[in-house]
Amino acid sequence: MNTLNRRCRNGSILAAGLAVLLSIAGTEAVGQETGNGWPDWLVEAMGQESLMMRARKVDLGDGVINTRLAGKPAADPQPTPDGWYLTRDIGTASPLECWAFTTTVDPATMASNIAEQSMLASEQVNGPLGDRNLYFVDAGAYGGAPYVALEWFYSVGEPPNKLVGLAKVRVAVRDDYSFACAHNFLGYRQTFALAFEQFVREAKFDSGATSPYYEEVVVQRIGEQIIGVSRSSFTLDSEGDTQIELMETSLMPVDGSTLSTSDTWYSGWSRPDGTLINQRVAKSENGEVTMNLALDPLEDGVWLVSGTLQGKEIDQEINGTAEPVSELGQMLTVQALMADPSRKLANLSVWVPAADPTQFLQAEVALDPKGRDGRGRLTMGPLSIAAQFDPSGSLVTGALQAGAAEMVLDRIWIRGTPP
Repeated sequence: MNTLNRRCRNGSILAAGLAVLLSIAGTEAVGQETGNGWPDWLVEAMGQESLMMRARKVDLGDGVINTRLAGKPAADPQPTPDGWYLTRDIGTASPLECWAFTTTVDPATMASNIAEQSMLASEQVNGPLGDRNLYFVDAGAYGGAPYVALEWFYSVGEPPNKLVGLAKVRVAVRDDYSFACAHNFLGYRQTFALAFEQFVREAKFDSGATSPYYEEVVVQRIGEQIIGVSRSSFTLDSEGDTQIELMETSLMPVDGSTLSTSDTWYSGWSRPDGTLINQRVAKSENGEVTMNLALDPLEDGVWLVSGTLQGKEIDQEINGTAEPVSELGQMLTVQALMADPSRKLANLSVWVPAADPTQFLQAEVALDPKGRDGRGRLTMGPLSIAAQFDPSGSLVTGALQAGAAEMVLDRIWIRGTPP
């Protein structure tokens, strides 16, 4: 499983929204067709649940992580290079498998890899892997812990011994830790979902990091299909500067049997006035690192972009005549517009590596001239977001249009006080 090595993460509404929008052409919603042409035995099997299962305490690494997990222990927790592997008997032929990591992982990449490994393990026992179909894709958050969910309906073996299975996987990131669970068995979908949520929500650990003064979680959807989730955090240092971190993860159905994954991590520092100090971005698509870039200031308003993009080295200077702003700067700009009835328009200079890492792009924030509920529009080149902001300047909801595809951003959780 590919996990990017990263210490710095930062992003913005523009960066997150554009990065996903540029990847959604041709995607389809995943629909469940329970009972549509299924034999009675399959309908019955898919409806099985065990919701009254006892959850037992789990103590990992001499108290490094304490949590609870449903089912009877099938074996002692096994150490892995970055954490522990656990199995639980939940009354099915296949165990509940879970992992707890002391690092952050790429959620979409890991979910896809675990599902693939689960189906391949079934193939080794039961015969060739046949048809596979995306049965369920989802993303969200347990409080401030973003998660992704993935289920593949598949067949193995040859007639008359052909079998069908359901590979279920969930992965979540909470602070500097990560959690994953898998279950390869028909049905028990709600049982699995509830067991994983409890595993994540009840985890107790010492992250050792300074608490952010503001955090938010935003989900992304196309139509009714949720395809991704992002989490931003703002943390103050002793000099008054803000470290802004953003994780964005997406599971995007291309068609009924094809899935595209994307994991992006941003980090950077901002001055109190919202101007950018530096920034880093690392991105993987379908398990391959496609972007690993750094933006650093030189002298006389010149900036340097260095790293790799699509496997090619980049080492290029950018003229910073218009000083770029951070996500904090974007929020402060909207905040100032909302506080001053005489101002309804502002221009910003931003770095959006998903669009073009070799230059700063100009963005425009225009509030509704009628002053309705913080409504406005955020524009950058061909990209336009119909948005609603709260008084702090944070995006509450937004819609991005690109041809026939529309992506909606909805903030689902906040904690702390914005600047």
